[in-house]
Amino acid sequence: MPENSRELLAEEWTKNPPKSPEEVDKFYKEAKNYVGDLLDWNASAYKNEISDHVAYSADHFKVRTILDIGAGIMSDSIKLSEKGFAVTSVDFDSEHYRYGQKLAKEKGLDINIKHVGDELEIYDAITLFDVIEHVHDPGKFIDFYAKKAKSLIFMTVPENIPPDEGIKHPMHLIQYADFWKSIPKYLEEKHGFKRLDAVTFKKIKPRVLCSISTKNRYETYLPMALMSIVNQTELPDHLIIYDDNDNPKNLMEIQAYQHIFQLMSKKGLSWEVEYGQRRGVCFNHQRANTAGFDWVWRLDDDCFAEPRVLERLKAHIEPSVGAIGGSILTPSTGSYDGPKSSSIDGLHLPNKQWFDVLETESVDHLNCSFLYRAGIVDYNLNLSPKSFREETMFTYGLKLKGYDILIIPNCVTWDFHAKGGIR
Repeated sequence: MPENSRELLAEEWTKNPPKSPEEVDKFYKEAKNYVGDLLDWNASAYKNEISDHVAYSADHFKVRTILDIGAGIMSDSIKLSEKGFAVTSVDFDSEHYRYGQKLAKEKGLDINIKHVGDELEIYDAITLFDVIEHVHDPGKFIDFYAKKAKSLIFMTVPENIPPDEGIKHPMHLIQYADFWKSIPKYLEEKHGFKRLDAVTFKKIKPRVLCSISTKNRYETYLPMALMSIVNQTELPDHLIIYDDNDNPKNLMEIQAYQHIFQLMSKKGLSWEVEYGQRRGVCFNHQRANTAGFDWVWRLDDDCFAEPRVLERLKAHIEPSVGAIGGSILTPSTGSYDGPKSSSIDGLHLPNKQWFDVLETESVDHLNCSFLYRAGIVDYNLNLSPKSFREETMFTYGLKLKGYDILIIPNCVTWDFHAKGGIR
């Protein structure tokens, strides 16, 4: 006879074992003994030790926002919220999740409640406690949620699997045991998260250079472009302005630039001006490409990036990705129902980036402003100084090297298509 909630839950499972992912989801939504099982588990000394460690680590790494995935009865969400973190919980609409929401409400906690399938933001950290054992296709599951973590993943990894695991825990999908053991390697190689301890994986922070090539726009669009950089929610590590003017000025002698550079210094953004050789945009881009940074965010000097552009672009950095871009819109952009393409075979069609990008998509090339992996391919220095289609050739070169080229939604840079300039 079952003696505790875990055994009662296991009995529920073994009476009619779910076969498909949909049946597994249905089981956890409707299981009668799941609340008791979760209460027992979350009261255990081992689980409380993990929860305390996560709260300490999150504070140490200055985490603010946390997504608690598979929140269950919300024990971790509640504990983290009580310690001052901004917590979002996600789980199925189920008895156990409603029980957790009731507990949080009784404590007067402001926890953002999400359900599986709801749209999610990007968070400083995510938690995956005792979740991965219960999901079909755990690689696909990790691929989806790892992109929601900006800097940390807290995750229990089932590595030391006893021979009777499938008997003691029939809800654990033991057919994925080989993958479970490979999760630390998978997270590092595919998503760039390096293991720090048993449950903590930290994003290996890339160094990002922002580069702007400019000509004939001292008094027009360049100050606007620079202000869009300094107002990013996540700043680049360094800014280089490549000045290709025929008669370059000392920007520190112009009052507007004095204020902009003072603001950059106040926010901790280092910057410099490099005077170009007046050989065109490709030479400046190649200098940025070889400046010793991991990634380069290139922004045209007549563009204005909305505040979360760099943050959203960086959230898609993975070992398999070569470049990431968002929408490149003009103030006059209107509706368009005709064909559009970001394929190398569709260069005669309007580029998909010239309209609102609605979902993340793998493409062949990017346009105008984007974030790219530095030092992999070179810019074509044999083009004319105006270098028409240089960004198409460069990003397609990354594609030919085997890297994914992505366009992503909710990431808008405004392009004013000003006449003149470096092109």
